[in-house]
Amino acid sequence: MELNVTYICECNQKEYASLQALRVHKKTKGHKSWEQERELRLLKVSLTERDNEIVQLEYNIIRLKELNSTLIARIQLEK
Repeated sequence: MELNVTYICECNQKEYASLQALRVHKKTKGHKSWEQERELRLLKVSLTERDNEIVQLEYNIIRLKELNSTLIARIQLEK
């Protein structure tokens, strides 16, 4: 049984015979463009996740303020 190391680039799923060939490919305009698009996509996903978290936290604040108002009203009625 023989083991072979293969180098596969994520941008095109192409196999490269050596690490040097992969490194040469990573310097090409096509690969760099793919890296930039991927980074932009990941940043957009991260931004959306953070925006969703902010909206959820703002909603929680509103709910807690309403709960506090309700509790204060109950306390005042008990007095």
